[in-house]
Amino acid sequence: MTESPVESRCSVCGLAAPPMLLQHCFNCGEDFHLNPYSNRDGIDCGEAMMMEDNGAEFGVDYFCEPCVLKMLEKAGFPRVR
Repeated sequence: MTESPVESRCSVCGLAAPPMLLQHCFNCGEDFHLNPYSNRDGIDCGEAMMMEDNGAEFGVDYFCEPCVLKMLEKAGFPRVR
């Protein structure tokens, strides 16, 4: 008998999801939906961004939607409704 994967909840939308469809936010530490597939439908409650690390290397950082909005607001971009 195989066990079904444990499901967690997205901190943004509150829906349950298997861990492979959730990502950990690098800013607040909460888990959120991030569809890892470009060829399948899925929910995205955040973004994956290429970020420069100490001016030398680039890496992929993950941020939930509330943190992305806070970062944009802090950078001076107006909030769109």
